[in-house]
Amino acid sequence: MSALFVTGAYAAELKVGYVNTQRIFRDAPAAQKAAKKLEGEFAKRDQDLQRMAKQLQGLQENLEKNSVTMAE
Repeated sequence: MSALFVTGAYAAELKVGYVNTQRIFRDAPAAQKAAKKLEGEFAKRDQDLQRMAKQLQGLQENLEKNSVTMAE
């Protein structure tokens, strides 16, 4: 019988919390530092890809212009 009272008292003190792990990982200083490093690295790659795309587009336009005059 006393076990029921102990269990009831324990249950009354039980508190449940919620931890937003996504926010913790996103807002942590180490995570922000890593995100900035990745952004810098990918920005450089993105610029290279854009430059290469423009170069390829120019080559394609040149090929289309000169394809009629090119010998087979």
